[in-house]
Amino acid sequence: MGIIEKIESLRALEEQYNARRAAVTEAIVETIRGIGQNLAVRQIDKNCFTIHVSNLMGAPWAPSFHDWHRQAEQLIEVLLKKPVLRWGELIREWAARPGKKGSRAIDIEKIPFDRKFLAEIAARL
Repeated sequence: MGIIEKIESLRALEEQYNARRAAVTEAIVETIRGIGQNLAVRQIDKNCFTIHVSNLMGAPWAPSFHDWHRQAEQLIEVLLKKPVLRWGELIREWAARPGKKGSRAIDIEKIPFDRKFLAEIAARL
């Protein structure tokens, strides 16, 4: 096998790798987006929801923390900065990470994520 054939073989492997990487990325992103809304949230409108005060205990009061659709988009933004091969491992690691005492929030790159949300994703991967 000459150098040209080796280069072409390498190029074909690279294309195959990129295609599979894109498929894995899409599958994980769809899994994250497919989690749905937080069961504690009662959606009123696209940009409005209510939540019982008892669900605010031990959690940040930021609406983005309780809105799992927003959490999904934030998580995808964080993951896109990381190597795709580690996404599943990172999500499981973050879900298992101990948070602040008495809080169910897990800070990932200064963004609070709901431990229940991360655990749900880890279970589906």
